[in-house]
Amino acid sequence: MSGATVRGRFEALPGNLRGALWILMTAFVMTLQSAIVKELGEDVHTLVIVFFRCLFALIILLPVFIRRGPAMIRTKRPWMHVARSVVGIVSMSCMFFALAYLPLADVTALVFTMPLFMIVFAVLLLGESIRWRRWTATAVGFCGVLVVLQPGSGFEWASLVALTSACLSALVGVLVKKLSVTDSASTMVFYFAALGLVFSAIPAAFVWQMPSDTDLALLFVIALLGTMGQLFAVYAWEAGEATAVAPFDYTRLIFAAIMGYILFAEVPEIATVAGAVLIVASTLYIARREARLRTDRPDVALAASLDRP
Repeated sequence: MSGATVRGRFEALPGNLRGALWILMTAFVMTLQSAIVKELGEDVHTLVIVFFRCLFALIILLPVFIRRGPAMIRTKRPWMHVARSVVGIVSMSCMFFALAYLPLADVTALVFTMPLFMIVFAVLLLGESIRWRRWTATAVGFCGVLVVLQPGSGFEWASLVALTSACLSALVGVLVKKLSVTDSASTMVFYFAALGLVFSAIPAAFVWQMPSDTDLALLFVIALLGTMGQLFAVYAWEAGEATAVAPFDYTRLIFAAIMGYILFAEVPEIATVAGAVLIVASTLYIARREARLRTDRPDVALAASLDRP
């Protein structure tokens, strides 16, 4: 069967089904990326991993930047791009650090709290009005966080680092929303790729140790998987309705549990499962409410997700 035939049959599928398949592939490749980061974390410093993630991502995206031309670098808000890049790099560093110390399923569950922080930032920074239903869902989600963290009972301080990553990722989403008023998605992607490389290089220089050839190959795979996952996510939102597609993103928790068990002999604790259920239920409800109120631009979604691990 030729590639054109397979593509034609895929395009003939209902939009929501295609969106679900794309988001399933997103969940798989992004979880696989996290698993490789976790494995590399034993030999390569987190800051060095972040630097190579940015470097190889820039190389992968360079043909796109060249094709778009010099118009892509024009912006009216250079300092907001700087802020977005700094926050994105710190968020990525926090997640990669947490992966080295926590079970894969735990980190995945905590990172899904990003929509909860988005609600808070939407009120504080964007002046949005949030009704009681979404505030209630947000409170339920943070209760789930407490269940996962188990304060006072074997608490891992690295869990706070994972939560910090989710919080900063939500802040990135707010900055992207502001930037999207004046700048195109390609401009936002370009500035994060370029500035992210610079800002990741500075801290990496203080802990620099050249990775082995094998580690370099895995670092390139991390960047490739991350770029693929972001593109797949955009295809998913283009193909299907948000309310139909969004629930399938939570298969990352399943993939994380499976990969964690197979690769690292990790068995999710009951508290992690219970907390994840509360987090997923609350964020899914928020996503459905958001989908009724607005329609996201897929290209801006790509810009927002580029600096997410």
